[in-house]
Amino acid sequence: FSKKHRYDILSGGYERHPIRILKKTINKKDIFLECGSGIGFITLNICKYLNYNQVYSIEANPILVNIAKLNFELNNINPCIFNNAIHHEKGKNLKFFSKNNDFLTSYNYKNESSNYKNYFTIETLSLETLIKENNISYLFLNIEGGEYNCIMNSNINNLKKLLVLYDLKKITSDEKNDLEKKLYSMGLVSKLKLRDRLVYYENVNSHQT
Repeated sequence: FSKKHRYDILSGGYERHPIRILKKTINKKDIFLECGSGIGFITLNICKYLNYNQVYSIEANPILVNIAKLNFELNNINPCIFNNAIHHEKGKNLKFFSKNNDFLTSYNYKNESSNYKNYFTIETLSLETLIKENNISYLFLNIEGGEYNCIMNSNINNLKKLLVLYDLKKITSDEKNDLEKKLYSMGLVSKLKLRDRLVYYENVNSHQT
């Protein structure tokens, strides 16, 4: 890990904003899926610190998946983790780029590939299928710029709760507006936000408490 990541983790600052929103909005009736789970830090928090069991996660980078599995083992939790990329289509092979000593991994960094020396190819799973097959009610989407194409081309009407960490360097304001219109058409309305980058939506058509 980089020194910055070590400091953030040990000081309690790492992923603090998503975790704070999740603690306010999740309950034991939810079935939770984290897309872009990295080293499994948020998944770990949901499982261990919230005493919560119905948890799935997906991460494209096999190095980060191995770290996540070790974190889960050390903390005596056993969530289901997929080493795949999340996408609106299943079975595609995407090339992902990453930096040394960094948790960021995305196929959307291809335009900056000179700064991202490492790459790998990984097979995709369908977001829509993953939600339906596992009865996911709460989705946290943190996929470094892939959120636009993934949501715009998926039917996620079954979701009751959605937390999105937008990569505002990778999607335009017009694309974000289009995406929010699509979510609104499915009943998912913004309830909490942090500087437009981290937004929590609830399905107003849902009667879940």
